[in-house]
Amino acid sequence: LTYMRRARSEFNGNAGNAGSPFWAEFSGRQKIYAAENLNTRWLSGAVDEITTEHVNIAKCRLQLFDLVIADTLYTQATKQILCPLNNWISGKHCSNDEKEVEHKSKSDKLEGTTPHFIGAWIERLRPSFEIYDYARLLSLKQLKQHGVKDLPEVSEVPSYLQTLARYTNMTVTDAHLQ
Repeated sequence: LTYMRRARSEFNGNAGNAGSPFWAEFSGRQKIYAAENLNTRWLSGAVDEITTEHVNIAKCRLQLFDLVIADTLYTQATKQILCPLNNWISGKHCSNDEKEVEHKSKSDKLEGTTPHFIGAWIERLRPSFEIYDYARLLSLKQLKQHGVKDLPEVSEVPSYLQTLARYTNMTVTDAHLQ
């Protein structure tokens, strides 16, 4: 308990120490970078406000990777590319004996949240959604180039629209995709 109190006071800056510089960056005291849109910031090197140019730089840097693995294509990428490429023949991700297990996750914290709040949050994180969508489509393209079979369909609808539709009961129409 004493350790926890000391750690908390150091983090709050009460111990004559500014606390961990890592956490100070996220709290904004040192103004090194904002905590949102980290994937865009890391890939583009942005420090201040994210611009369209930062998003485009991040997309260009994603193209430099030999293989981008999107979350929805992870199983196909590991079993059909990474395992054979590295001569991995057993284990949790390379075995063909793997049973489909239903993922049981925690309750969705955004359920019941005000639609205006969800909309503002999505708009604030829009660069991250755009990078995620680009990575997802780039991953699909790369997997096809490597000859991966049985790929699931990847939606062309931007993920920010899918998220808005899920939490605000908005219906995505063709007008949204123009």
